[in-house]
Amino acid sequence: MELGMAYQFANQSRLGLKIAHISNAKIHQEDPGEDEILVTYAVPLSFEDR
Repeated sequence: MELGMAYQFANQSRLGLKIAHISNAKIHQEDPGEDEILVTYAVPLSFEDR
């Protein structure tokens, strides 16, 4: 299961947050799972000829 969202600034860069939980779907008796939090910052690149 995962939930993510991002905000895009006026200069087209983005700041995002993703929260996720990974488990073995109770295939085995022991299921500790793993929680993750990911923060991203993306900057657009332009390869136009000038």
